[in-house]
Amino acid sequence: MDRLTEVMLRVKNWACVCGDSLSPSFSMGVESIKKGYIDFNKRGIKTRFITEITKDNIHYCKDLMEFVELRHMDDVRGNMAVSEAEYVATAVLQDAKPVIQTIYSNAKAIIEQHRYFFENLWNKAIPAEHRIREIEEGIEPVKTKVLENQEEIYTHLVKTLKRSKGMLVCSPIGEMKAIYNKFFDLYKDIIDRQKKEGKGNGIKWLTYIDNSKDNIKLIKKFVDAGIRVRHIKNLPSMNFSVDSNSIQATIEGLDKGEIMNSLLISNEPAYVNHFTLFFQNLWNNYGLDATERIKDIEEGMEYDIEVIRRPDVSFDVYLDIVQAAQKEIFFILPTPKAFIRQLKAIYAAKQVSKERPIKVRILTPKNETVEAMI
Repeated sequence: MDRLTEVMLRVKNWACVCGDSLSPSFSMGVESIKKGYIDFNKRGIKTRFITEITKDNIHYCKDLMEFVELRHMDDVRGNMAVSEAEYVATAVLQDAKPVIQTIYSNAKAIIEQHRYFFENLWNKAIPAEHRIREIEEGIEPVKTKVLENQEEIYTHLVKTLKRSKGMLVCSPIGEMKAIYNKFFDLYKDIIDRQKKEGKGNGIKWLTYIDNSKDNIKLIKKFVDAGIRVRHIKNLPSMNFSVDSNSIQATIEGLDKGEIMNSLLISNEPAYVNHFTLFFQNLWNNYGLDATERIKDIEEGMEYDIEVIRRPDVSFDVYLDIVQAAQKEIFFILPTPKAFIRQLKAIYAAKQVSKERPIKVRILTPKNETVEAMI
């Protein structure tokens, strides 16, 4: 404790401190250390302090803010301070009690290394005022992070589903299998809460429905539970779910029905709004009701409709259709100019009719040019 006091007295221009959630109580509860911060303030020392602000230490943090510039960071471990000439650290603090062990160095390389380390943390930390307001007003802090532990991912998904009043999901059948195996009761709870309380938007799910009997059977279970499912031909490369508070996303394939190994999560309002609008666009403009899709599959009436807006792509598709014909090709051309524009396709039809027994018929108005070509 004498060494810490001496170090504080020798600070000339600036001091950087990083400590765990107990460091504010130590800084303001131990008299000699508090006097050191009061002295910093009187001498105009620029002091920056990073700690984890919690409900338990918030009153100490408010006191500390009178003498330092304070920022918050989650899960701070250990305690250290560095000035222009010295470095001190301790691994364990016990609230407002003196420390019994500390590490000290005045080596220039050690000082520069920990100053660099502190600056990186400082840039990532948030102002104390924001964190204190979040705690006092019960606001969940804005976070965007990647979870890379299956147990952590499982815990997060359970927590999200228990508080959710509605969910939008866009993913392949594989994720449906994982949900059915591990979270299906929680999804049904969302539907039950909506029915009982009359609040929330229920659950909407976009997926690709193939002709697998097992997959169709699984989708029927979701539909029977009250989950609205639609078929979409081209799923996005990223699988995601979004509710009013957060988004969860992964690029992992989930064909085996297991929980993913990495998951991007965020409650950033801009991300939540983006994924919500993106989902609604897919749902409204490209989604086909699952019951209709399944009925078509079961009756052997699968079909595909797509609007192709690029002329070069659409003409390539047009030629592919002509060249793939096996029995007949019918052209309906509305104007003589249309006949001229389709000459390449007509010549392709003429060629395939020589290779295979295909009937080619053309219905078109004509002028002198068209008549000569005919």
